[in-house]
Amino acid sequence: MVGFDNLPAAARNNPALTTVVQDFAAIGAKAVEALLDQINNPEHLFDDQIVVGVKLMVRSSTNQY
Repeated sequence: MVGFDNLPAAARNNPALTTVVQDFAAIGAKAVEALLDQINNPEHLFDDQIVVGVKLMVRSSTNQY
């Protein structure tokens, strides 16, 4: 079983829940960068997809015994 967002409770569950860890600082920085670019270039159309990497935090809910 796998969760998303790596909430603190995920590590405290029994078994501890494997989760996907998002980089919220990078997401925020990319959002601000896009917003400032839009403010400075109002005619620019933003149709690019921005991808921020994630990390898999493997815990006992997916470990093989």
